[in-house]
Amino acid sequence: YFNNNDKKTNHDALLIGWDDNFSRDNFKPRPKKNGAWLVKNSFGSNTGFFWLSYEQFIIGGTAFIVERDKSRLNCYYYDDLGICGRLKYSWAANIFKINTRKETLKEIGFYTMNNNTDFEILIYSSGERFPDSPVTGELRVNFSGKIKYPGYHCVNLPESINFNKNEYFAVVLKLSNKSMPVETRVKNFSDNAIINERESYFSENGINWKDGKNLNSNACIKAFTIMK
Repeated sequence: YFNNNDKKTNHDALLIGWDDNFSRDNFKPRPKKNGAWLVKNSFGSNTGFFWLSYEQFIIGGTAFIVERDKSRLNCYYYDDLGICGRLKYSWAANIFKINTRKETLKEIGFYTMNNNTDFEILIYSSGERFPDSPVTGELRVNFSGKIKYPGYHCVNLPESINFNKNEYFAVVLKLSNKSMPVETRVKNFSDNAIINERESYFSENGINWKDGKNLNSNACIKAFTIMK
């Protein structure tokens, strides 16, 4: 497939392979050079495979880099279905509870939707008491950075944080573009999303927070720990 006009798309697809020598003569209109992606279509009765020219304009995309499994790695999250939409908030947070004897927080995972997104991550702990808000308790880490491309990212904390069993901690995320990726219920797509109270929170200013249950959304924030 190759189309040299600007077209609006209505669904996603998965790139599963490529061929740098795939002939440009297979396309009409013809691209300027050889080369194409092998694509798996995404859903329904249209499921199938096709070749897509390297020169085909594509809006957006996510790339995954596979790493070797860490047997002692634990992952805390509420967005079982991943990103399903976005909210016009700059701040989001998840509050988690440590469920083994002792764990060390090392990485935070989150999505960005735009190029050159500035982020800030704050980690709070509140002992065995559920916090009044994501930003109450002891501030353990505060750091920032910039993500060049949209997609899913895992960032290392500048220093690891040790937690004990039954200890609560909050992962607070600020993104510069006021476009916060969320899991939400979308008809015929993510109807089975589970959204509970006192899990995810959203804020416009980082001070006043709304429970994600009232916004029908979970924050797409994951916390990766090493179990002791």
